[in-house]
Amino acid sequence: MRTHLSHLGVIAQRQRLKSVAAVSREGRLPELRIGYQKFGTAGILRAKGTLDARVRQLGGRVDWIEFPAGPQILDALRRGEIDFGSTGEVPPVFAQADGAPLIYVASANRRQWLSTSMVCWSSALR
Repeated sequence: MRTHLSHLGVIAQRQRLKSVAAVSREGRLPELRIGYQKFGTAGILRAKGTLDARVRQLGGRVDWIEFPAGPQILDALRRGEIDFGSTGEVPPVFAQADGAPLIYVASANRRQWLSTSMVCWSSALR
């Protein structure tokens, strides 16, 4: 999975890797380091073990690294300590405003009435 994500430009390559086609032919995936919080979909994915099982079948492994909150996950992404992270809506906005080169892979919000972004009344942001 890491090879595929880096080939798409979603994450940086740690080393020179073979093409996605070559990896697919060989059926092997390298290590994927995922930052997560106890709650949320990434935590559920970890608990179920389905991603780990599939990546193992392809010759790779998943390392799950728990963080207390989204800003710490984004900081680890920025430093290259993890390859993928799951966080709420607001921390990536602040991280990108600070110059972090983040790319959104997917987003879901089934409880939109529980989340909002707020700006100062006099702000140019609307």
